[in-house]
Amino acid sequence: MLPFASTPFQQALAQLNMALYGVQGDLPRWERCTDYTDSALGFATGALYVDRYFPESDRHQVKTVSKYILHFTLLNWHTTALGL
Repeated sequence: MLPFASTPFQQALAQLNMALYGVQGDLPRWERCTDYTDSALGFATGALYVDRYFPESDRHQVKTVSKYILHFTLLNWHTTALGL
């Protein structure tokens, strides 16, 4: 993983990000650390949050809505792919 590499590689990555994306500078270290942690553990910490703070009725409601969105997305994809 390049973000954990030595300083010369970090500087090369910063130049690449500037050239490709127009990024003007690197994020502060604390923000990079929280971003890496969230990308590695985001779903796990999200699941812990839901288990702790969301009532069962809300979870059921979200699952139902998610199921309908997935169904609609698949239906839309099928009709588009088939030209209907």
